[in-house]
Amino acid sequence: MIHGRQSPAPVHALAQRLGHLSVASPFSQQRLPFDLRFVADDGADPAVVLSPAGAARLAPEALERLGLDPARLGVASLRIRLGDLATPCPFDPSDLAACRSLAVTSMRYDATMAYVADLLAELFGPVRLTVSELVSPLWTGVGRRAAARNGGEEPALA
Repeated sequence: MIHGRQSPAPVHALAQRLGHLSVASPFSQQRLPFDLRFVADDGADPAVVLSPAGAARLAPEALERLGLDPARLGVASLRIRLGDLATPCPFDPSDLAACRSLAVTSMRYDATMAYVADLLAELFGPVRLTVSELVSPLWTGVGRRAAARNGGEEPALA
């Protein structure tokens, strides 16, 4: 479940109850215990932070490429620099905070959500995507682009 700008907290709770990953997109404004969230704080390099449960589900290929020991995952959160990932970020990753602006969200939504879909595939392997978003005009073309990378199936919109 990828949470957009406005996604209700019960959607996050349901995703986790069903054993699905709950992912905060860079646009997400909720402060929930997501399995993956984007961070750029305190001058540190922009990164994704995975919960212990999220880190434990990383694909073997991702573990190998990132040089991670699977035996050490699932106990603590894991921070992975965006620069260490193969998926190119469509915007300056140090400017993650700008994603909270509605104007920036409107301009970057499609490209950024497609980036999140690609990043999830890089980290977890083939995934079925569902996007939770209450601001429906923002959801425009991501599904068509992501469908090509997910076996032709367009992500569902919750």
